[in-house]
Amino acid sequence: MSNTDPKKKKRTPIGKFMLWLFYLFCIYAVFCLFKAGVAFSHIHAATGQELGVRAGEFAGTLIILIYLGFIGGITGLLAWLTRAK
Repeated sequence: MSNTDPKKKKRTPIGKFMLWLFYLFCIYAVFCLFKAGVAFSHIHAATGQELGVRAGEFAGTLIILIYLGFIGGITGLLAWLTRAK
């Protein structure tokens, strides 16, 4: 079976670049979430402060997820707009 189908659409070089940028960002996002999880797991709360520490960890994780989601949404949108049509 031939891999060069004349009817198949191809991405432009900019589209390929945007797709690879999106892939790299996804890898970076997983790395950041892993790094945050490791950092938060090493926090030890003082007696009686567990709830406050857990709330801070939750807030920190939420901020990281909002940031990564926003940037990921932009790169995903650009990869989608430059797809082969």
